Amino acid sequence: MSTLSTDVGALLAKAEVVKSALQKEAVPVLTGAWIGDDVEKYARGKGVLVYSY
Repeated sequence: MSTLSTDVGALLAKAEVVKSALQKEAVPVLTGAWIGDDVEKYARGKGVLVYSY
């Protein structure tokens, strides 16, 4: 598994833990100063909100 899918997978897993603990919807958000095109495309494909600044 690549770093790309590992990092996004970890973010999705954390969102699932929060969702289970709070019994409410959790929205995974990926932020960063520089997010590569491939990472952004992969994350968005998994339903992750992406904000780069």
